[in-house]
Amino acid sequence: MAEMERQRRTALSTPASSLRRARDLPSAQASLGTRIKRYIWGYVFVSPWVLLYVVFGLYPLLLSFYLTFFTYSFVRPDDMVFVGIGNWIQGITDSLFWKSVFNIFYNQAIFIILKNGLGLIAALMLARIGWGARLYRTIYFMPVVVSVVVLMAIGNYLTSPSGPIQSLLVRMNILDQPVFWKFNDWLPMPVIAVTNAWKWFGISTVIFLAGSCRSIRSCTRPLRSTERASRRRFAS
Repeated sequence: MAEMERQRRTALSTPASSLRRARDLPSAQASLGTRIKRYIWGYVFVSPWVLLYVVFGLYPLLLSFYLTFFTYSFVRPDDMVFVGIGNWIQGITDSLFWKSVFNIFYNQAIFIILKNGLGLIAALMLARIGWGARLYRTIYFMPVVVSVVVLMAIGNYLTSPSGPIQSLLVRMNILDQPVFWKFNDWLPMPVIAVTNAWKWFGISTVIFLAGSCRSIRSCTRPLRSTERASRRRFAS
């Protein structure tokens, strides 16, 4: 009887919130397992990207940071010697290091502005297109899936001194003569940034276009109705 009375007093003195948390703990664990099972295919489909990033992105980054504390040669990897922060000091005191840092910021500033700006403009136009919207979305996204090597070769041809862009500018008297931009101090970074923006602005377009919709249905239903209305106007 005394033991039962002590358990009753303990139960009465325990806060109700603590009892609820203890009671809800198994259900919380069960809900976590349920969520994992529910989104298991999402984890499966995203796992190749995560694996590729870890193997070809994160691991090389960490390895490169580790090797900065050594004198290392890929030809003779056994001759690695620890030098501490000597490589860091040598890099910071080198004028070419700061020039490369400036070129990175110079290139990325132009690239980010163009990529997101073109992506936003394309998303706003595509959101209002009815007939042929899927075709236009595919065309805008095609540079993303094209190989970087192929796209850079096309960009190099278009911007070369004998390419169509400079030829058009010369005919319009905007340029006196073709420019060999690869040997200029300021032009290589903007030209490369424009080419990269042309390749990757499709990603920003998809993100901005998806952000303008609350759900997939809110995007597809108006699109289908607009396409039907556009076909009726075209037929009439």
